[in-house]
Amino acid sequence: MKYFTDTVFQEDLFYPGLMPPVAGHTGSVNSKPAEVNLFSVAIKNCAMQNALDMIVDNAIAEKPANFAFVNADCLNKAWTDQTYRQTLSRMKAVFADGIGVKMAVKMEGYGVVDNVNGTDLFPLLCQQALRDTLPMRAPLFLRCGVLLI
Repeated sequence: MKYFTDTVFQEDLFYPGLMPPVAGHTGSVNSKPAEVNLFSVAIKNCAMQNALDMIVDNAIAEKPANFAFVNADCLNKAWTDQTYRQTLSRMKAVFADGIGVKMAVKMEGYGVVDNVNGTDLFPLLCQQALRDTLPMRAPLFLRCGVLLI
């Protein structure tokens, strides 16, 4: 898989010459801004550890917060469903989940820092909650790609 994402994807599937220039973007596809906007959804472009730290910091401060993970299907739904798009805009952070989002970000001329998805993040969050005895007074839910703490 690493060969595919590091070599094949970059060399064989992405042809910058075929893509129109992105307004205001002069960097390479390796540029990884802190936030990327796709289909009117602001996506936090960060490493898994940064996402975990953000969620843990909210738990420590005992501040309720909502986090979401969006894949390509979610972005397509957000584009056509204003209510869903507005819900995503109220999240503390929306994280990029999956190859479809990675490809869309590449088509905009940028790179994704990490595939931050609930499946991989949730066990890390549980481990840290146990290790650090985080104050989880409110229930922790993971449903429909939205993490509620």
